[in-house]
Amino acid sequence: MVHEHNFLASFTLAKFQGFGVELINSFYINFKIMI
Repeated sequence: MVHEHNFLASFTLAKFQGFGVELINSFYINFKIMI
C-alpha cells in the first residue's frame, strides 16, 4: 500500500512538472514572438 502511494505521488509530481515545463515553453515562445 505504501509503495502504491509513493508511485501515485511520483506520477502526480511528474505530471505536474511536465505541465510546468509546457507552461514555461509556451510563455517563452510568446515572449519571443512579442519581441
